[in-house]
Amino acid sequence: MNEGSIWDSVDWRNSPGVGPVAVGADLNPDTLISAYMNGLYPYPPIQEELDDLFEDRFGESLRDGTIRSMSPGNPDFSLTWWSRDPRAVISRHSAKAGQTLRRVIRQKGWTTTVDRCFDSVVKKCGPERGAESWLSNRMAEAFLELHRRGYAHSIEVWENENLVGGSMGVQVGGIFSWESAFFVQSHAGKVAVLDTLARMLAAGGELLDAQMMSPTAASVGAEEIGKGAYYDVLELQRTRAVRMSDAQLPAARLIEELALGHQASEPQ
Repeated sequence: MNEGSIWDSVDWRNSPGVGPVAVGADLNPDTLISAYMNGLYPYPPIQEELDDLFEDRFGESLRDGTIRSMSPGNPDFSLTWWSRDPRAVISRHSAKAGQTLRRVIRQKGWTTTVDRCFDSVVKKCGPERGAESWLSNRMAEAFLELHRRGYAHSIEVWENENLVGGSMGVQVGGIFSWESAFFVQSHAGKVAVLDTLARMLAAGGELLDAQMMSPTAASVGAEEIGKGAYYDVLELQRTRAVRMSDAQLPAARLIEELALGHQASEPQ
């Protein structure tokens, strides 16, 4: 998709949908930007000992070329690149919030910002969680460099002057790839995700890429689409000039902007 890219040799059409499509390469900014523009994202094993599990599960696919090695001299699973099929995405039409989340949004008086404290959000999403997070110090540094280049962004949720939640990810054109979220107060991470979608839509963007389904993603409206459908959208959106507003905004606006209050009543 992205001519002249390191990823030209990776054929997303014939790559596995439930495993990595490639291993190796590096986390340099140009490598990362090109990966996202080609529908790939880094997702290394959470702990080094899981390399052996990946080898057991995916080693044969790596050796037969189904999974592409970007570092032929040292093909291992310490850095893996993924393109899920199906792909979990959140759009204007799928966004939702349960009763409890809607009540929190209405009552808390939270506000949201963009890129107010990117470094703090990334640390809370990853390194401060220790071994349980895939977002290591190495990954955090890579995202920080993408932030300096204007590709990675954080969304913060505030209660007065206190940071109570946030999320971060990488934007290419009209698509925002949501990488991680955290919360200090319950539901604040979900508010950050919905706020990201609302700001993208207001700026002319198309969707939020949740990459793979999770309970949190499902709770805010993620739905699964085929990889081909995702790449059709990516082809149209990846080079567009879309800039989210960085204004401090009330979280309560999300009820109307995303039509969250128009849903039928349902449990959290």
